[in-house]
This record gives sequence, C-alpha cells and structure tokens, in this order.
Amino acid sequence: MHCVHHFDSVPDKCANAACLAIFCEGQYKPPGECCFVCPCFYKGKKYKEGESFMEDCNSCTCGFNGEVTCTKKACGGSGKK
Repeated sequence: MHCVHHFDSVPDKCANAACLAIFCEGQYKPPGECCFVCPCFYKGKKYKEGESFMEDCNSCTCGFNGEVTCTKKACGGSGKK
C-alpha cells in the first residue's frame, strides 16, 4: 500500500512571497500577511505599520521600517502677535 500526499490542493500563499529583510525591535507578522513588519515607537508608545495618530495638532503615521512621519503645522499661538 502506497501513501500519496497531494499538497497542491492547499497552496501556501507565502511560498513565493518576496519579503524585505528588516532589522528592528519588536518586528511582527500581521494576521494574514506573509512578511514581517516593524512597529514604530514614538514618545513611549508603540504603533503598528500604517497606523495614524495625532501629536498636538499634527497628524503622524507609522511607516515602513519603524519610521514615524508627521505633518509640520504650527500648533497653538497662530494669529498671535
């Protein structure tokens, strides 16, 4: 008696994924994704890649490889002499 396994009926969607090598603290793999991503750490808080948050009156976003980018609006005091 021979056992034959057919693995092609459930393809591994990550088998051919081209993931970039990342080096960061706290890297994780989001549910349903194939590649690891870096979280962002900003003023003691942790944010997920793609997550947006407010810093004073500026909008910030956690980007690729743990980089945080924020708008640069002048907060408070506008219009004062």
